Amino acid sequence: MKHIEGHSLLLSAIAAMLFCVTSAAPVKALHSAAEIDAVPGVAESAALPFDIRATVAAPESANLTNCNTFIVFDDSGGALLQNHVTNRNTSIHAGDRVHATGRIDVDAGSTFADCYTLEVESHGPKPQPIKATVRELLSGRHNYQLTTVTGVVRDIFLDEVDKNYIYLILDCDGETLYAPLKSVPLANFGGNSAIGAEVAITGRCYAQNAGSRRRIGKIFKGEGKDCLKVIRPPSTGLFDAPQLEDCHLMSPAEIMALGRRRIAGTVTAVWNGSILLQTATDIFSRVDFAEAALPKYGEHIEVVGFPESDLYHINFTRAHWRPSSASTFIQATPTDISIKELMKKDNDRLIIAANFHGRPIRIRGVVRNLPEAANPNKTLYVESDQYIIPVDFNSCPTVCNDMTVGCEIEVAGTCVMDSENWRQNQVFPQLKGVFLVVRTSNDVQMLSRPSWWTPARLLVVIIAMLALILAVVIWNRSLHTLAERRGRELTAEIVSRVESELKVSERTRLAVELHDTIAQYLTGAIMEIRTGVRLGGDRQPTANEHLALAQKTLESCRQELRNCLWDLRNRALEQSNMGVAIRQTLAPHVKNVDLAVRFNVPRERISDNTAHAILRIIRELVINATRHGRATAIKIAGSVEGGKLLFSVKDNGCGFTPEEAPSIEDGHFGIQGIRERITAFNGDFILESAPGKGTKATVILTMPTTSDSKPETPSPKL
Repeated sequence: MKHIEGHSLLLSAIAAMLFCVTSAAPVKALHSAAEIDAVPGVAESAALPFDIRATVAAPESANLTNCNTFIVFDDSGGALLQNHVTNRNTSIHAGDRVHATGRIDVDAGSTFADCYTLEVESHGPKPQPIKATVRELLSGRHNYQLTTVTGVVRDIFLDEVDKNYIYLILDCDGETLYAPLKSVPLANFGGNSAIGAEVAITGRCYAQNAGSRRRIGKIFKGEGKDCLKVIRPPSTGLFDAPQLEDCHLMSPAEIMALGRRRIAGTVTAVWNGSILLQTATDIFSRVDFAEAALPKYGEHIEVVGFPESDLYHINFTRAHWRPSSASTFIQATPTDISIKELMKKDNDRLIIAANFHGRPIRIRGVVRNLPEAANPNKTLYVESDQYIIPVDFNSCPTVCNDMTVGCEIEVAGTCVMDSENWRQNQVFPQLKGVFLVVRTSNDVQMLSRPSWWTPARLLVVIIAMLALILAVVIWNRSLHTLAERRGRELTAEIVSRVESELKVSERTRLAVELHDTIAQYLTGAIMEIRTGVRLGGDRQPTANEHLALAQKTLESCRQELRNCLWDLRNRALEQSNMGVAIRQTLAPHVKNVDLAVRFNVPRERISDNTAHAILRIIRELVINATRHGRATAIKIAGSVEGGKLLFSVKDNGCGFTPEEAPSIEDGHFGIQGIRERITAFNGDFILESAPGKGTKATVILTMPTTSDSKPETPSPKL
């Protein structure tokens, strides 16, 4: 056992060291329970460390493996710790003196004290409950400590969130305390008959609302099955509350502070969970009940509840009722009015005639909406004078059995002004409108039913006509599809014939290119090789010259072949701008050259063959300028003047004497190839150059008329 305890202490020490190392920055640790409890729920409080020595207050006995939270306290107060202890085999008991370390975590505005190490230092007696006043509890002095508090039960109700809890509202010397009790059935406690009893509750006051509790401030949660004791039963019954006095001079806040009051009257309207009560002084009060059973229309009852105001009337909430002494009830005759007399809009502001509240009225209108059969809220909506008025018929659910949307009806019922009660944070409660409450089955009379020509039948006719139109459209579409198919077949034949012609034209163009360049280069190379072979032996130097010339010719042939392959792959002819096409063609050859292109010739006016010849000529001139003239800047310009296409290539290279330029005999075919291309297109070629002054080549071609014009491709010289 000592070995296990030593091992546990070692793990705790390692966890504490890891926690200290992972801290972002050295901050002052919290050393008391009150400091932990006072940390605000803001992001800046996260990762704040704590290191306290305190006494375990709850649970009475537990193993940390099955314990999510535990409560500790010291001389400063109490704190709630979240269990994240590494050594879960540790057992704690109420009264144990412990050493706890951890850090503060903030999530969604709630603060959690996460405990990572817990060491039991000594054992002590279980803490006993202390007595405290409500003011002391609300001050936070005894947070989380087991405390006994006394007070008078003001109200009792089941919790809407967790049905395992009942809520007691205690009045303790003018202070209000909410005390949820778990697993204490309302019937066992005496139900509403316990209101007014003086009780003592033992539990803990929580500074934070843990779990699914409402955020209503501090709550005093009873602890244990015997946490509640009745000190003094109620001196009076539930219906011995004081009679509601005249409060027309009271403010809404003063009315709410009256507490439980009693009122008697006759039920003039009954709807979902509420009634309208008419007193003997002709005052109408809406009553919201805490119990499910409701009185019936015309019944004389006595009500006990909490009075509130909607700035027009006195209403009762969380009320209870019982039958009162019988009295004669004379049903008033409904007043025939129009909705415009009852309510109107002024600049989007709803104005309601409040004097009709609680009075029986009769209106005429058209049913615009009916509730579904499974809907427990029995409300239909009637359109009258361009207003939609809700009509509640929960007390007479059979009045709509034979009714359909579009019926014209006459409805009599009690007019109820729908408004919210006053609250401190809502000085002027929202006025929602008015609705009618049906009293008896005779209050709804059918005046006329909708005509046979209903929207549903009209929809059927429209669908049938659309189906007929669709059939006609499908028939026309099928004929159109047949015509399109035959047209596509004819188009395919034409395209096939054009493709064949284009293939023949392209083959002819390639034949011309190969004949005028590569074939001639190869012929010249063969002739030079033959001459070199024939002159071998004694005339070896002359033979070497011919062989060297043949080598140059083959190199030119190889370069020309590369250019042909580049032209086949290049998409320059697809460009809509000749300047872009020129740059794209010259890209592999002018990487270190300052290139300027200004070619103002519309691409649509040049046929593909002419554009191809222009690109080949410009490329040959640029290659000569960079390779032989060592040019670093080249300018290319083009324009249309007087029906002629003119373009020039100018460089800043070393230049040369045109009359002394290398010829085919020297193995240079570039200039001669350019001349042959220009001659094939009936053009002129002007070459201007001088040593040290660069070179300018100008080409003049006859401008083609349209892009569709196809100049004859020069016949290859076989």
